[in-house]
Amino acid sequence: MISGVTSSDIRGKVARVSIALSLLVPLVCIGGGGSNPAREPVPMPVVAETSKSTTARMTGARGGSWQPQAHLVYGPKDGIYMSTYGGNLNSPQFEQQVDAALALPYIRGIAHYQQWNTFEPQQGTYDFRQLDVVVQRAKKAGKFCIIGMQAGVMSPAWVMDKTSTVDFVHANPGWTKWSTIQIPVTVNGQTFVMSRMPNPFDSTYQALLNNMLSKIAARYDGDPSITFINVTGPSASGGVEANLAINVPASRQANPNFDSSLGFTLDKYIAAWKSAIDATLHIFKNSTIGMATNAWLVDSSIASPRLTTDQEMSAERRIRDYLVTQHLALRGTPPVIRNCGLSSVDNTWGDPNRIDDKPKSTFTALEWEVRDKALIGYEFAAANSMSNGPAELFGRAVHNGITGYGRYIEVKVPDVLTLALTPRAAYQPVLAEAARIMCP
Repeated sequence: MISGVTSSDIRGKVARVSIALSLLVPLVCIGGGGSNPAREPVPMPVVAETSKSTTARMTGARGGSWQPQAHLVYGPKDGIYMSTYGGNLNSPQFEQQVDAALALPYIRGIAHYQQWNTFEPQQGTYDFRQLDVVVQRAKKAGKFCIIGMQAGVMSPAWVMDKTSTVDFVHANPGWTKWSTIQIPVTVNGQTFVMSRMPNPFDSTYQALLNNMLSKIAARYDGDPSITFINVTGPSASGGVEANLAINVPASRQANPNFDSSLGFTLDKYIAAWKSAIDATLHIFKNSTIGMATNAWLVDSSIASPRLTTDQEMSAERRIRDYLVTQHLALRGTPPVIRNCGLSSVDNTWGDPNRIDDKPKSTFTALEWEVRDKALIGYEFAAANSMSNGPAELFGRAVHNGITGYGRYIEVKVPDVLTLALTPRAAYQPVLAEAARIMCP
């Protein structure tokens, strides 16, 4: 046991975030603090105990003492990343946020997800301003960046003029505001706001998307300051997460042609994701590739008969395992498998004091199952500070990411910086302790 921490302390509510995180001493770190962005060949994620590792007996919520089954060896790019999204290209706030975050010693880098409609607003016209800010300033600071391009509802309007399209109601209404084209419609007195996206199975859409990605690869592929490139697949949101987040009943009410315009089948969906993986591996030949999984692959009512949970999980595993297999075969190194729902919710994440214990939900099992074949990453589901979340819950979420074999933990801007661009004081101890564990 760690001095001063009793079994009841651990089983009870996390009262001190630093204590909760300090339970992770068996996880060890290799590599420097980011002063040299060049990275050695990536080791397999889980390795045998080395002379650097420190063992300690833990007491879990199930009672009794138990030890971690394996020791995670961190690399120089592992740690806490602040995640940024497109926004106003002309706003100085974006650059100031990037600079302020990179100046913090506990931030390893920036995870930047940019909308296609801001990067290529007109066909053949590319705006690299935000990507250049992220990559170049991370490099100057001796830190790193994660890059993902968001398509789907955030594709440019000119793309949708050239492809078949689908009008639908998003499963998460908050995503509607990010849509390039929004279509209000009233049916039987009920108003829906539909989003328009290119049909994700349209070959013209896929070709235009790959052409855009090739322009980014020509500029950045193999850049040592880039941690990984996220696959942009067939998604109703931005494409960086393998789920088709559509409110099917509402979409059928608002658009009588919804089913025929989408033409969904599970086999077609899996094939489209595999095609996106192949394209990304081909376009970014010299970069590590990642993707985000989601146990909720699609509204089960989209198919007839309805999809079962086992069918959805099987499809998600086939997509995930395809990236793992292809990446290892072509690169000889593991890819990144991410989860975009990091939180403090126990019924999703299981025992918050676990170290090497299989999660209780399918949502997190998708990462746990490949922990010895892939590099695991987590992105916060939402900004904790926006709901006035206490530091204890924020710390528990970070703790869940670390104990879930996370190498890359992506935290939202408001949880790192205030509107005045000063560090968010309440969460500083959590992030600093996480950085100490993941690589000082």
